[in-house]
Amino acid sequence: MVAYRLVFPRLLLILSIFLVLLLAACGDNPTPVPSTTTPAIQAAAQPTPNIQDTVAAQVKATIAAMPTATVAVPPTATAIPATATPAPTATKAPTPTAKATATSAPTATPAPTPTPKSVPKPIDIVGSGDKLTNEILLPQGANYIIVNHTGQNYFGVKLLNESGDMVDLVANTIGPYKGTKFLEVPVTGKYLFEIQSEGNWALNITTIDALKEGAIPAVDFPLKGKGDTALLVNVPQEGLLKFKLTHNGNNYFGVTVRDASDGSQAALLANTVGKYSGEKAQRFGDGIFPFQIQADGDWTIELIQ
Repeated sequence: MVAYRLVFPRLLLILSIFLVLLLAACGDNPTPVPSTTTPAIQAAAQPTPNIQDTVAAQVKATIAAMPTATVAVPPTATAIPATATPAPTATKAPTPTAKATATSAPTATPAPTPTPKSVPKPIDIVGSGDKLTNEILLPQGANYIIVNHTGQNYFGVKLLNESGDMVDLVANTIGPYKGTKFLEVPVTGKYLFEIQSEGNWALNITTIDALKEGAIPAVDFPLKGKGDTALLVNVPQEGLLKFKLTHNGNNYFGVTVRDASDGSQAALLANTVGKYSGEKAQRFGDGIFPFQIQADGDWTIELIQ
């Protein structure tokens, strides 16, 4: 719209000027018209107006009367200082959580099977009558033996070393017999048994090495039994212990605590003949001890406070 208001007056002005010029050109050379009338009384000659000046004055008046085109000047844009908007802080994209890779379940490794310790097997020797057994290898310590006899007369068993010397008296009785005993083996070596009998007999030996592996379980107080008996006994505490012992047999009654390392006598709790009831004090360390009971009747052993 602003451009239209500026251009239109200029075109009108140019057109008016063009008309003035055109009219002026026509006024400079008028065509004479012959007079046909009778000449009138000549009056004072009036000055002939100049047409060119008249047209020019009219054009000027027209131009003056035209409204002046006001050129609309667009308002000057006042630069408003842009408030610096802080750039948004770049928020770190959350670190993608690594998806758990499907791991194959670990193969359960079976626990290694403990290799069972080799427990020496019992040594069995059987026979009848008077015999000398073959030599056998026995480790040092309190080896365990089971003795059976079916004869009616004397029955005796001795343990001999390689030199033929008696190391331990295993049995010394008359008639049928069944009992257990700890053998006194002072050193590891070869040994043999000398048996005197008129009947059948059997020996079963468990070495000290097998006893250490639990071949024969240990027992707790109170103890009771009949006849000759060998037991591995749990002594619950160390120090001076008091025992009460009884026996209802008619013959020898003895209670011996053996040294497990060589089978020798460590303590003597009873040593009598016939019926017995008594108390005995003995100092012990805690642990398992071999108890050897010799009797021909029922017996008991208990701890007392």
